[in-house]
Amino acid sequence: MKYFLLVFVFIISSCNNSDNTFKKPLQSFNEIQKGCYFLSIGRDSLLIQIIETDDTIRGKMVFDNFEKDGSRGIIRGTMHGDTLKGWYDFESEGMRSVMEIMFLNEDSFLIRAQGKVDVKADTVYFPDPSVISFPDENAYRLVSCDNHPVLGKF
Repeated sequence: MKYFLLVFVFIISSCNNSDNTFKKPLQSFNEIQKGCYFLSIGRDSLLIQIIETDDTIRGKMVFDNFEKDGSRGIIRGTMHGDTLKGWYDFESEGMRSVMEIMFLNEDSFLIRAQGKVDVKADTVYFPDPSVISFPDENAYRLVSCDNHPVLGKF
């Protein structure tokens, strides 16, 4: 068994290419890529555009709902491990509101949190973030922002 492990380690290490000139650097685990993330649910379209990824993540968010009012606004947040935690400051039906948002950053997807929410004045928030979930059906896929029809509605 020891002989097999030594041969395996030797084979793996000999396959390692020391010329990293053309390799794309790996994205750190908790770093969000700039760009647009899109989710379509039935006839509803949801889009997030990440514009800044410094200490604070900043961007735009649009809910383009079919046959009902949508919303559009600004998101701001910070990374906590692999999770973006922040606030969506938006307008809908002529009123300004604020909603707490959380997204799990997974490869080229942002998966939106869902769970019990409470409302205080114009703000929606998660009263107990320890019981939220990140269901696969809430996964926004990284797409090109170029001429994206939903982004044009911002």
